[in-house]
Amino acid sequence: MLPGPTMELAEDKRRIIVTHDGPVPRAYHMATDVVENHIAALGSLRAQMFPPVPVARPDETAVAMVDAPMQVRVSILSGSVILSLRDSRYGWADFIVSRERAAALAVDLIAAAESPAPEMVGRA
Repeated sequence: MLPGPTMELAEDKRRIIVTHDGPVPRAYHMATDVVENHIAALGSLRAQMFPPVPVARPDETAVAMVDAPMQVRVSILSGSVILSLRDSRYGWADFIVSRERAAALAVDLIAAAESPAPEMVGRA
């Protein structure tokens, strides 16, 4: 099996340079739109793989976006709530949520925002 590729950001920050080592080393450049297309394609394929992504969030430390931009709007087609979250690594992700689940999420968000911080805060 060949070793995995190495990836680095080009100096202009508009391309990723992907280098494959092996019997015939080669490198190619991927522009932003190509990277975004790869991310979308990999996401679609991952959704079909086994094991599936767990339904419940695993109890582990995650790399999270801090105060990520988000938007909430109502679908003109279904009346459902559309929650859009921006991740600087993957772009915008849209979630269609029933009004009932959106209301429950609002209650959970308010409860979390108004609760005292856990004792471990600041002691990572």
